[in-house]
Amino acid sequence: MKKLIILLLMIVSFYGCEKNHVDGRSSIIGKWSWINSCGGISYNCSTPESTNLKINIVFTGDSIYNYYQNDTLTKSTRFHTYEFVGFEPSDNQPYASYVIKWDSGMHGMFYITDDILAISDGDYDGFTSHYKRIK
Repeated sequence: MKKLIILLLMIVSFYGCEKNHVDGRSSIIGKWSWINSCGGISYNCSTPESTNLKINIVFTGDSIYNYYQNDTLTKSTRFHTYEFVGFEPSDNQPYASYVIKWDSGMHGMFYITDDILAISDGDYDGFTSHYKRIK
């Protein structure tokens, strides 16, 4: 019986690790203004004031990502969002994360709390950029 339960948990864990397209992708659609970027080994932070940069990003309803630096479009590419569902190894509790992947090859995790978008880089060094919704 114990082996059956363990086998069942393993199957559910592997099934839970599949990537599913996020139906709620519309929550990221809009215009966002850069607040800060923090992280890395020494946990440095950059802000618009410290870099003298104004950065806005726009996610369109037709899956286009536009990056503006000082009001000049410097990057434009398609993006895709996914929900990643897995299980916490310590207590086998399910969790969900959201992944964003750009056609340019970059990827990262993202979450939205109130009107703040946080995007962590795909290098997993703890570097996260925060943006405030402006539209």
